Amino acid sequence: MVSWSTIQSALLFFGPMLLPRIIAFYRSLRAPTNATRVPVSPEAARALNLIFASAAVSLIFTLPYFTPNNIFSKTGSRLQTPTPVLFNRLPSSTPQDETLRHIFATGGLEARLQYLRFGPDVLCNCPLVTDPKAQDVGMSYLICALPSLLKTHLMHLLFLGLATSTRLGGTSAARWRTAAVLSGIAVMIADVISVATYEHQRNARATTYSDVENFFWTRYLVSHLAICITDAVIGLLIWASATNRAFVLPPTPALQLEASTKSLETSLAKYKALSAIRNAVMRESGFRGKLNEYWRKEGEIMHELFEEREVLEAVNATLGRLDVDVLTRDAELDIGVSVGKSLSLDDEVFLRAIVHFDMGTNAGRLSKRIDVKRSFCPYPISLGFNSHSLPKLI
Repeated sequence: MVSWSTIQSALLFFGPMLLPRIIAFYRSLRAPTNATRVPVSPEAARALNLIFASAAVSLIFTLPYFTPNNIFSKTGSRLQTPTPVLFNRLPSSTPQDETLRHIFATGGLEARLQYLRFGPDVLCNCPLVTDPKAQDVGMSYLICALPSLLKTHLMHLLFLGLATSTRLGGTSAARWRTAAVLSGIAVMIADVISVATYEHQRNARATTYSDVENFFWTRYLVSHLAICITDAVIGLLIWASATNRAFVLPPTPALQLEASTKSLETSLAKYKALSAIRNAVMRESGFRGKLNEYWRKEGEIMHELFEEREVLEAVNATLGRLDVDVLTRDAELDIGVSVGKSLSLDDEVFLRAIVHFDMGTNAGRLSKRIDVKRSFCPYPISLGFNSHSLPKLI
């Protein structure tokens, strides 16, 4: 066992190095992030499903149905109970129980101590042990126990490797591949070391069943719970990074350049399409006449609206509350309008801005009136385009 003085010495040595990193990590988690929350991607969902399956299987194996039987806890017997009495207390006998009866009768107390250390399967199925009383029987049992020990952890590492692969889990899960594999290896090494270094002779002094240390069953439970907890932590890290809730990485320069290039290509394609539409409209006499008629009708509609009393009252009330200097400064900052120049907004945009600032009861009705009056101008609809966007594009 590790003494308290050894732990204190380790903390004094590693504390100054680890404490600043722990504080910085905690602050990074507490600091607000500007990254927008995103749903879990299909790749991250596959990784989380694999990790959940691994954790669920480990948790299921801790149930009593899947746990190997402990003959001493099942009968409530002491470690020194005679072999015939011990097995006569069993309600039913299995072939494994008969094998254990022979091993206990031949090996005596040493066989029972190894039983508490390695469990029933190793004692019954180890081909390296011919004499349970031999001096090196513990090493032989350990060699036979290693395959069953490593099988569980290797399956766990397989699930972690698949879940954190780029092909199945995507980049959000692949960034945790090293941490997942190292944590799985750490659990496996700790499990093997606990079995290899366990001093089984401590149970020889137990006089009652309550004094017996059931090492194999305790280690079995702790090992599967450690696997389940490891999967839960790795799954939480993958979920947090996949949804931008924590551990958000800034985009690399290559990704930023790629995004800018795609945006420019999209804008260029829209500009070319706009040019083609404008040329087609202006060169065809029928379209050009409908376009001119639309703008003439638009001018009449907006002129009628600005002559209405409700509109004039709303405009005057809103202009009385506006700060022209602040509005001009904001316009210069947002759209680059220089001081002294008027904003190039058409009447409809200006009226909608006035209605937006006016919080009176007529705001919604005035905005709807614009749409109603514009609905009587069918020319842009007959062209096959949206009536609100085509005139502004051209």
